[in-house]
Amino acid sequence: MCLSLCIHLLFVGCYGATVQTAGQVLESESYGPVMTLYLGWQRTVVLVGYDAVKEALVDQADDFTGRGPLPFLLKATNGYGLGISNGERWRQLRRFTLTTLRDFGMGRKGMVEWIQEESKHLKAHIDTFKETPFDPTFLLSCTTSNVICCLVFGQRFSHEDKHFLRLLNIMSEIVKFNSSPLGQVSGGGVK
Repeated sequence: MCLSLCIHLLFVGCYGATVQTAGQVLESESYGPVMTLYLGWQRTVVLVGYDAVKEALVDQADDFTGRGPLPFLLKATNGYGLGISNGERWRQLRRFTLTTLRDFGMGRKGMVEWIQEESKHLKAHIDTFKETPFDPTFLLSCTTSNVICCLVFGQRFSHEDKHFLRLLNIMSEIVKFNSSPLGQVSGGGVK
């Protein structure tokens, strides 16, 4: 049901939309440009057309800034943290995070040099595949994580460092689980 909704939302345009849920078809011509759907107990708002999306995200941006609850993150963070918070708490955490990252060097000239150095390592690693197909997902994750590590720790990690790769693998598995239907509903068994 959620996949059907997401697929339809990708094709929402000025010509109206059709959303199918549990055998029921909802058309924007019948229900208007704003529809409310309940996916289980979770209320979901569907916006159809440029004018409805613009009004919601530009004209009434403060009313649409919240994030939906992710049970796993709620249990793991007790509702704290930049990725799960909403409203005024989110604004304060964002301000604190940006200030702290700037103190670490984000946005300074040194950051550009770190990114350029890491892109050279990325290119060298890609060249080892010798024009054979490969999945770049994990390699790009290593590169992005290394830029963040340079920012926070002042050093990069080798793409062969076992501890670094294990940490990235754990984070990748957590993201995959959170994206799965079980992770969206269950909270992942975190107590």
